[in-house]
Amino acid sequence: MSKKIRKTISLADVANVIDTLQLSVLQDGQYLRTWEQAAGGKIDSIQATALEKARISLELNRSKWNEEELKMKFISVIMDVAQVEIPNKIEVFYERPLQGTIQDYEFLVICDCIIATPTAGGRPKIPYFFLQEFKKGKGDKIDAEAQALVAMLLAQQANNDRKAIYGAWLIGENWHFTTLFGNEYCTSRQYVATNPEDLKKIVYMLQYLKTLILSR
Repeated sequence: MSKKIRKTISLADVANVIDTLQLSVLQDGQYLRTWEQAAGGKIDSIQATALEKARISLELNRSKWNEEELKMKFISVIMDVAQVEIPNKIEVFYERPLQGTIQDYEFLVICDCIIATPTAGGRPKIPYFFLQEFKKGKGDKIDAEAQALVAMLLAQQANNDRKAIYGAWLIGENWHFTTLFGNEYCTSRQYVATNPEDLKKIVYMLQYLKTLILSR
């Protein structure tokens, strides 16, 4: 009996994933539009101080930090300020593997950050949001956007609830938010985390995830 050949897709470019899996790319999807229009976020004075300290640190060190330093010294601070966690309902996870098969293609990705409902054992159970970061930029062996999209596709398949999946991919200080609903994929404009107004918007969008998750 011949051995079954494993089918994979290169994650060097998100276009490989989009084209092979025949996804539709929208310029203005309703789920992303609702998310970007999120208003009324709250940042108190203590949080504002922590946010500005993190912003300045990113501005000074963006060319020096590696991926882990970016995650620990900046992303974790932003998640803490956004306060998206609710005990036993919503939790932030880092460096978790996600594996599965989509249209006969096998995937394994390490998710830099996941927001999900936790199991009793403390593992992500129902994922809603994925964040993938990469320091160097496009043209590397692994594309942050491609990884984030694959994670969203795997989560959509596993959840099997016909609900939108949310995500973000970033390179250094540059953030792009994404949504996936069915085969419709949408990406936001670039938000620059060293810009004070963009950084507040990033926090507001992360805060609004709590509303989106609880309303599912």
